[in-house]
Amino acid sequence: MGVSIAEVTPALDAGDIFHQIKIPWAGDETAEALTRRLSELSVKAIEAAVSALEQGKLSREKQDELKSSYARKLTKEDGWLDLGEEADLLRRKILAFHPWPGAFVSFRGKPVRILSATVTPADSSNSSACRRIEISEAGDLIVQTGRGALQVSRLQLPGKRPVSGREFANGQRLKAGDIFERLRAS
Repeated sequence: MGVSIAEVTPALDAGDIFHQIKIPWAGDETAEALTRRLSELSVKAIEAAVSALEQGKLSREKQDELKSSYARKLTKEDGWLDLGEEADLLRRKILAFHPWPGAFVSFRGKPVRILSATVTPADSSNSSACRRIEISEAGDLIVQTGRGALQVSRLQLPGKRPVSGREFANGQRLKAGDIFERLRAS
């Protein structure tokens, strides 16, 4: 991942690359944080390309059109999480969909935005356990997924302030057997 200064052509990812800076993903960055980091990096890439052009040292590198990819525009529907999926995939979706379209599940008929979660080991080999909410001995909110579990650290009900998993559990008076559901965006 990174930024490229490239020639604009009618075909997708077909123009020559003039300058490129690659960086690793930090692993816990939201789309918002990564966009900010890449925008700052793009300034350096443009400066380097302009400097090389001024010095007559700007080179071209052909792109491999077989490596080009297209990402469709996200929709609000993309933000609804399927808790039958693997916990790490869900964690990455929570990061990728922040701030938009957001990562949502439903609880008691209301959308709940999950703002932050980490993967935690869990025995979710039983498919009926999927989506079940548990409260750990430490008071943390744990959600069973298709494989593994998520420890939800920040979430938000519509019109309310973001709260910790513990505050949500206390405020909603969670009980054994409560589940998060996946609803369609309206």
